[in-house]
Amino acid sequence: MSDVKVNELLEYLLNLLLVEKPDNPTDFLIKKLTELKSKSTSEILNRQDVETMYDLIDVTGKGSITTDQLIKCLENLGVDKKQVESVKNSTNGAQTIDKKKFFSIVSNALNILRDTPYAYIK
Repeated sequence: MSDVKVNELLEYLLNLLLVEKPDNPTDFLIKKLTELKSKSTSEILNRQDVETMYDLIDVTGKGSITTDQLIKCLENLGVDKKQVESVKNSTNGAQTIDKKKFFSIVSNALNILRDTPYAYIK
């Protein structure tokens, strides 16, 4: 169940219900699930969100983070262990990651979580 992020999806939908308080919750949920399914990339996380994540990790402002910090970030975001391993292998032993590379890696990793609230990055 954790592989498909059902808990996160339910939490997201319940939060929407609490905030928007629709007259017909069933129709509202069906609409939101249909919207989530039809999106390829947008809305929940945008480029600025991912760049902010990077800035929070690069607290010293050096312009790079370590590969270990990237891996920890992916794990904290709930990225599948196989995908994290793939990222480890794709860094080719690089010790540091710049913002552009971070954005590319995180965006691709999160898009694998396509049907969860973490999936959509502009």
